[in-house]
Amino acid sequence: MSKTLTSKDPATDETLREVEITPPDAVPAIMETLRSSQQEWAGRSLNERVNVLEAFQRIILDERDELALLIAEESGKPYREALLTDVLPTLDMVRMLSAHGTETLHGGVERLDNILLKDRKSRIDREPLGVIAIIAPWNYPLAIPATQTVTALFAGNTVALKPSEHTPLVGEALVEKLHRAGVPEGALVLLQGAGETGHAMVQAGPDKVLFTGSVEVGRTVARTAAESNAGCTLEMGGNDAMIVLDDANIELAARGATWGAFSNAGQTCAAVERVYVHETVHDAFLDAVKGFAEDLTLGHGTDPEAEVGPLMMDEAVDRVQAHVEDAVSKGAKIETGGSLRTDLGPRFYEPTILSQANRSMVIMQEETFGPLLPIQRVPNEDAAVAESNASRYGLTASVWTTRPDRGDALADRLEVGTVTINDHAYTYGACETPWSGAKDSGSGVTHGRWGIEAVTRIKHVNHARGNRSTSPWYFPYDEDLERMGNDGLELLYGKKRVGIKALPASTRRLFGTRLD
Repeated sequence: MSKTLTSKDPATDETLREVEITPPDAVPAIMETLRSSQQEWAGRSLNERVNVLEAFQRIILDERDELALLIAEESGKPYREALLTDVLPTLDMVRMLSAHGTETLHGGVERLDNILLKDRKSRIDREPLGVIAIIAPWNYPLAIPATQTVTALFAGNTVALKPSEHTPLVGEALVEKLHRAGVPEGALVLLQGAGETGHAMVQAGPDKVLFTGSVEVGRTVARTAAESNAGCTLEMGGNDAMIVLDDANIELAARGATWGAFSNAGQTCAAVERVYVHETVHDAFLDAVKGFAEDLTLGHGTDPEAEVGPLMMDEAVDRVQAHVEDAVSKGAKIETGGSLRTDLGPRFYEPTILSQANRSMVIMQEETFGPLLPIQRVPNEDAAVAESNASRYGLTASVWTTRPDRGDALADRLEVGTVTINDHAYTYGACETPWSGAKDSGSGVTHGRWGIEAVTRIKHVNHARGNRSTSPWYFPYDEDLERMGNDGLELLYGKKRVGIKALPASTRRLFGTRLD
């Protein structure tokens, strides 16, 4: 096994830097160090932990240009897109945790309505799980690991982070900035490497694994995690549908489809991967989206004019070309694009629009993860919903209509984790909202209060108050207990409910004087 991995610029294949791989056999000891450090980190007050994360936020804000350029170089996406889709969500997650996280960790007091428990009080808190293992992807090399890492640290966990082997430098920069902000080295460890390193992390028995990647690898992660009873949050991609209804704002929908399909060169789990357009507006939509796509500028991520960068790897180019060839062989028509631009670099593929798409095509069933936009004409909204749901994926979908009630009605019928009305693919950056998928898109949740709950366990603390010398269900099991039970059942659940003062005095005494 090689001792280093090479970070390359996907636009040029130039080497950026060599990075030392974390040996898989060193991972168990690293995970034990994280476990032994967890109590110290969790023992800090919540305010202390928030102050550290806000210091990290300030560092990211101050160094955002440098960081966005690094993301552009290592992932290929345009610099401006890196600012919008990687840096901004990272900053905003810290804001969300600072503003709303405390109420999730300390949920307050629950009211107890059972007549036997009226003098009891329950407090609900959430405690850290322990050690969180994060296996991050390359397509959003800052936003995904950063939002997950700061959430886990906020809740008092320690974190082992493995960035993608394709974007190790962004992962390194993220961890360095968190350490500089005040996260102890024992609370956050960077592990570099590919599948072997990730497998060693999961095998080492973390308390939770947060994985973002393919279905096949995600299933392997889940099986391995189950051996140590570790929980998993799995986000495994999508084949996201866009439905354009007959009353849609066509210009808005076409602009939305263009961005949703071609941002990050289509290498987005929530990208628009298939479009179902009502037949009455199909031609107008197709003409509009072609015009917008043909205006896009391909280029290196550091070029300020670039809007669409390269694909990340050769396998991605092969997959895109195979999906186009399959679609054309089954009747699709290339409306624009369809070529590899080798004059720009080894992996620049033109934004490509395909019309006359249908369910038989691989592009309509599997995640392409490239700059392709297949469009299918449908006769009505029922057909659009049926086609949208005819997929093994269920991450996001969008409905485009000028009638909010119509959009809501269709959203209820779509089998996905998120439905957006008149926009697409942006809600990962809406940090208060849950990010989750259905079907093969995954299980579990990140973001919002649900993301905090996912890296914590619930703790219920119950107080028995009052001036009782006993509890009504204690021994002895005598006639008073029997009478109290029957009276209580009738009081709570009977047809003729009566007030507590209407019960016999002996029964009232058993319930406790505080109930008066």
